[in-house]
Amino acid sequence: ESGCSQPGTLNHRLSQRLCLLPGQRLNKGAHGPMPRPPHRGKTPTRAEPRRVLTNAATTRLSPQSVEFIILSFEGPDLYSLIGGLGVRATELASTLAELGFRTRLYFLGDPQKAYYEEQIGGLLTYHRWCQWLSAQFPDGVYHGEDAKINDYTASLPEHILEQVIAPAAARGRSVVVLAEEWHTTGAVINLARSVLRAGLHERCLILWNANNVFGFE
Repeated sequence: ESGCSQPGTLNHRLSQRLCLLPGQRLNKGAHGPMPRPPHRGKTPTRAEPRRVLTNAATTRLSPQSVEFIILSFEGPDLYSLIGGLGVRATELASTLAELGFRTRLYFLGDPQKAYYEEQIGGLLTYHRWCQWLSAQFPDGVYHGEDAKINDYTASLPEHILEQVIAPAAARGRSVVVLAEEWHTTGAVINLARSVLRAGLHERCLILWNANNVFGFE
């Protein structure tokens, strides 16, 4: 066994949230039904917590069942690379795509570049959001920060719901959203509400990460 299922790794954290059994990993191959855990006495009388991504609870977490979205202000463009966030988001997106997962990275990119760009044979796509604002604020991703946050928060959630989550659910697939840092919190909250209203909350798992508390005031 590799170290993929060790505590702290991406696979370990997702496995816990997606109800995968210990030892089952992100994989490129075909997927099948998961074995049932051993019976340990009488069935509990108390209600079990609701599980998310019910299809992933019965199949392996594989490119055939799950797609990824990464939300990050920073990204691969020089315009977007300020600190480690852009590197981390870009490398994570690339790694997931190289494993065979359909992955989308939404970030604030260079306004001179195309809004949509394919990488790794189309498995990874860059989506440069708020391009019209980036053109007005050319001095980097955090130039005009407040206006960009407002636009990202207002416009991105419905796009993701209509263009990614709903079509994926119609194909029997689920979507994992990995959001980075405080700039994405408004978009994450609005996305969660939209997904719930659409009745697709069991097809979407939203995770949010922050490296520090800068900006939390």
